Amino acid sequence: MSIIDLLRPKAETRIIHDSDYRGSSHHYGSGRPKYGNIKYQSAGWTDYTQQRENSRGVYSDSLIARGIAGRLVDNVINTGLTRECSPLWAEIPEWKNRDEEEKYQHTEHTENLFTLYTKSTEADYRGRLTFNQIQRLLFLLKITEGEYFCILKYLNPVGRTSPLAIQVLNNDQIQQPYDGTIIKAIEARGNTVEEGIEYDFAGKMAAIYVREDLNNLDKPLVRIPVKGSKSGRRFIIHDANFETPEQFRGVPEFSSSVYELDSLSEYDINELEATVAGSLWFAAIETEKGAIPKGPRIRPNGNAFNAGEVNEINEGLSEVRIGSKALLMQNLGAGQTFKGFQPNRPNPNFAAFEEVFENRIAGSVGMPLSVYRQKFQSSYSAARAEILFFWNNVIRRRDDFAAGFLNPFFEAWFSEHVRAGNINAPGYNTLPVSHQAWLYGTWNGISRPVVDPVKEVNAVKLRLELGHTTGEREAKAYNGSDFRENIKRLKTENVMRADANLPVNPELAPDDSKENQDGTDTEDSEDDD
Repeated sequence: MSIIDLLRPKAETRIIHDSDYRGSSHHYGSGRPKYGNIKYQSAGWTDYTQQRENSRGVYSDSLIARGIAGRLVDNVINTGLTRECSPLWAEIPEWKNRDEEEKYQHTEHTENLFTLYTKSTEADYRGRLTFNQIQRLLFLLKITEGEYFCILKYLNPVGRTSPLAIQVLNNDQIQQPYDGTIIKAIEARGNTVEEGIEYDFAGKMAAIYVREDLNNLDKPLVRIPVKGSKSGRRFIIHDANFETPEQFRGVPEFSSSVYELDSLSEYDINELEATVAGSLWFAAIETEKGAIPKGPRIRPNGNAFNAGEVNEINEGLSEVRIGSKALLMQNLGAGQTFKGFQPNRPNPNFAAFEEVFENRIAGSVGMPLSVYRQKFQSSYSAARAEILFFWNNVIRRRDDFAAGFLNPFFEAWFSEHVRAGNINAPGYNTLPVSHQAWLYGTWNGISRPVVDPVKEVNAVKLRLELGHTTGEREAKAYNGSDFRENIKRLKTENVMRADANLPVNPELAPDDSKENQDGTDTEDSEDDD
């Protein structure tokens, strides 16, 4: 045992499921056949590396795992959560008495700047993904690996709307330091380090230790602080699934259902093999008791044994091999019959078995089976109840994602624009209350699916009349549009509609006035009086 192994923290162990389709030679992404065997491996509650590997393997191999993760990404993130700025004006002394139109213009300016930024690839340090695509990537990582680490970089603002950019790390890059010099420096600061994350005396994350190149273990780990001591800029965002207070790294959601996902994959391949085998023709030669054991002369692959023995009957036929061509039998002996049979396929229990396991797996992430399968065959009330309960899960996940990533990132983005003078936010850098008041707002995503669109529209109308919602919120929830922009466009369209209803040439328009029976115009007729 090496000195490094002795220094590693010991963890209480439990039995977890290890998705190992390739026996002892299993390596995630190795490209080898994915089915073979399922084994169990001893690992600890804090064996985060093994749990990530288990989840990565089952996500790579199981279509069910991919389907569930895809449904969650599609409904929670979809094309990206959009920002609705709603500063608490009453807590900002210089703005609380200004008129509503001026406040609206300010929030619209901020939202427009952020929209221009998120629709481009500026947010990606590599310049490949838009901000909305990064949202989907991070949310998927949180499901499949339990966490994600982002480094916020501040680039040259020339040619950019914002200097802020995101670099997403491989979770394996955050590693525990064992170098004596690094350990002494951590202790000198009065901090501790666990699983590659440095914590201060209060247990707050202070820095992470990153392996820049996973293939080069000789290079020392790089310490990256969460925030700059002088500038106050944020450098690290870490969001994870924490199930217990003792955890330092996130737990993948699929880590608890690896065995069930593996079992379904194995069952699928076994049934497929049985179906293929059942499509072959199985046959046997049955001899009655006391009969003379004789067998037919066989012509394997269409070739006779001897040219002069084609019609000869030989005794004691022990084996019949069927080649790529037909089996030819010339005759059977006394008491012999040729009997063909097929296995019983399809398996009548296959669908029921899969549904039970799929229900357990989908339920573990708060998803109804009908949502995973995208098949709603129940009544209107039952289908609506399933969507409503699932949407509670979606709202909770959006709130977690906003707290873990979106809010810290928006604060970093907003701070850069205040620093550059692009956004006028008095009190932001001097008053803590005003700082938080300027950052107040919500993140809107796609609206909840509806079973009956007409009923939902009537419900929205009633909520608006009762004051339970606003046109702005409903417009964002429905299709991400801006309520005021919709009103402006509708005014223009209404004028166009009115113009379209006018006759092409008013002079040639027919007279629509009613006429009396004698043909005189009613408007021109006068009373005899």
